[in-house]
Amino acid sequence: MTTGRTDATSLRRPVTAPASREESAVYRERGLRTLRGRLPDLTELVVSALRAAEPAYRHGGIPPQEPPLWIGRSIDLAFDALRMAPEERAETLDWPRRLGERRARQGVPMQALLRAYHIGGKVICDAFTQWGLEEGLAPQHSISLIDDAWDVVDRHSSAALDALRATEGELPGRQVASALLDALLNGETDRATAAVVARAFSLPEDGRYAVVVQRPADGPAPPLEPTELPVRVHGTRVVWRMHGESAVGVVVLGELSAAAFGAALQPRDGRRAGVSVAVDGLTELGRARQLAELAARTLSNGHGLATLDERLPATMLTVRPDLARELELRVLAPILALDQPSRDLLLDTLAAWLEAEGSATRAAETLYCHRNTVLNRLRRLELLTKRSLDNPKDLVEVTLALEAFDLRSGVRR
Repeated sequence: MTTGRTDATSLRRPVTAPASREESAVYRERGLRTLRGRLPDLTELVVSALRAAEPAYRHGGIPPQEPPLWIGRSIDLAFDALRMAPEERAETLDWPRRLGERRARQGVPMQALLRAYHIGGKVICDAFTQWGLEEGLAPQHSISLIDDAWDVVDRHSSAALDALRATEGELPGRQVASALLDALLNGETDRATAAVVARAFSLPEDGRYAVVVQRPADGPAPPLEPTELPVRVHGTRVVWRMHGESAVGVVVLGELSAAAFGAALQPRDGRRAGVSVAVDGLTELGRARQLAELAARTLSNGHGLATLDERLPATMLTVRPDLARELELRVLAPILALDQPSRDLLLDTLAAWLEAEGSATRAAETLYCHRNTVLNRLRRLELLTKRSLDNPKDLVEVTLALEAFDLRSGVRR
């Protein structure tokens, strides 16, 4: 369970008066039945106190839904151990060993795990004390229960700490693991490298991932600070790496779509961010990073967020800006030759009509004009470009040409 000690070797127990186990057996059973009925409340007390006291349980690699489940199971197992004779309690140590190993893979410091056991032990003992007062027990019976509870906490915390140390010794150093993660983000596809990174960062080797890149927008802006980067977005874990002024995040998508992640991520003002499509496995992180970079380049206004899922046409245009410019000129040259007010009027009308999914009525509402005005402007655009917006091939060309013009000129519509 998650309770704790005051140092790395043992928990500090309160001074207690002696009481025989036989004398306390009946009271112990009654107390355990009562406290098991209060297990959800006890779990919540431990989780709340732990999150308030330890940053590792607020911002670290532990999924937010995990502590209530693991702590609740740990308290329940401690109650099982309290029904056993001291020499039999070794049978209950598998769970704390699993917990210690898992916390090591999540990068939880030893002191945070110690604090967790200390808090849990205190909550259990306070609960026994309160129950004893409610029952009107003689002090020696409550003291015996509390002393026994600290014995269980001490054994479980020792097993968890031993497992944490052993697992940390098996993992590559964080500096080495970080360098290997950078290698994957830079295009390395070696599965052995991916396996090391998966163990070091507690990541699924073959899970679904996306990559997000975030950097200061064009022009003067304060540099990105690692402390302002969220480690969880929409319940999804993000592992960040700083590459110069850019922050590159590895997103553990699970069942979430990359578009849903992008919708939940909110870069601060003065930032630009791009989100890749979903990829399978750590060996695909390099490709995902390239796609995220391309998505960010589609932000013609220089800031905001672009998700590749929703910006594929614009992304293709950024790959070959020379061809994008050729398409722009081939399709829009007669419009670009107009004076700027006339040019912008036609292009703004086209953009509003496309955004309205071809509805002249809705486009007119956006532009604060009459529906017939929208139709007249579109007809003029068709005459100038010699392309019909009713023809699917022509419509694709006109749409991409408008996107190319916006990307090149930095227009934000």
